[in-house]
Amino acid sequence: MTLGYDNEQRGFIRMTMDCSAKYRLKEGTDWIDAIAKDLSAIGVQLQVEEELPLGSMLDVIVHPAQTVVVPLQADGEVVRVDKSEKGYCVGLKLSNIR
Repeated sequence: MTLGYDNEQRGFIRMTMDCSAKYRLKEGTDWIDAIAKDLSAIGVQLQVEEELPLGSMLDVIVHPAQTVVVPLQADGEVVRVDKSEKGYCVGLKLSNIR
């Protein structure tokens, strides 16, 4: 895992990662697999297969590579969606981190 210090213009440093994650729509019951690509104090970027509408509210769980660290569980609002080679990169603004 590397830290994104170079030319970082955000209020919080982002940690680059490649960890398994799951999400579901707030009104949904089925968890969908994703990959967490980076994480900051207020957000996470997920690689997902299906496009998610801006403003969607999700439950998200990020499973760290090391099992000595507990999974991050939070609510997330979709604030960015970009098409990528492997589906979509989705930026989530996190809240209610637990």
